[in-house]
Amino acid sequence: MFLNWQSSQQALARDYQADAVAILERQGLEVAFETELSRWYTDFHGSHGDVYFTPSFDPENVDVRPSDFCGALLRCAGEIVARSGIRLVETDDLVRDELVTMRIWRNRPCLEERLAHLARTNVPKIKGRTCHEGSTWVAPAFRRRGIAARLVNALRAIALAQWKPGWIFGFVQPDVFKSGVAHRTYGYRLAAPLEIGYLPVVRRYVSVYLSYMSSQEAALRLRSQGTSRAETRTPGP
Repeated sequence: MFLNWQSSQQALARDYQADAVAILERQGLEVAFETELSRWYTDFHGSHGDVYFTPSFDPENVDVRPSDFCGALLRCAGEIVARSGIRLVETDDLVRDELVTMRIWRNRPCLEERLAHLARTNVPKIKGRTCHEGSTWVAPAFRRRGIAARLVNALRAIALAQWKPGWIFGFVQPDVFKSGVAHRTYGYRLAAPLEIGYLPVVRRYVSVYLSYMSSQEAALRLRSQGTSRAETRTPGP
């Protein structure tokens, strides 16, 4: 039964990715996928050097193999107007091994650097093949068009088809989660606040929410989104 479901999930993911790209292209937008984290970072940073990059998607902080990464860049008339990324993380315990040790944000953290553990204790043990998504950005003139959701879902579709993860997770600011944006735009219903800790890669104290969903939930979201809900406005300011 599980294998049948997984095969169905992969077919759904492939269909969604193709449809999402076609919809964006009909709006006059060009989608490019990149598996080299450093190239994806450099291409974006070359034209938007002042835009913040999540440390877990910054090649100066993390080493990610091409087989474990996929990033999307969206262009309009040759100019990058949106980005998003997703990477495979294989772990025995996401919270213990990747978050508390800060390894998700930097491959080689100092031994004395530790992020405080989750403030909630009812988070399921997330382990095995998981996908970390993030560093999503849309140029101000292109916001409120459903572009962020479309890009994120297209990358989820790729991840579900290629990596077959059990979980997908990301980090959101507390005010963003509480406002409902994380749920409406990205489909995250579940989240747990990380207690404030010092994050050396950004040199400040931070407080974020760990948002997560199962791969089954991600696949159901792709099915419910379909292609009929995509925006079809003319691109540009």
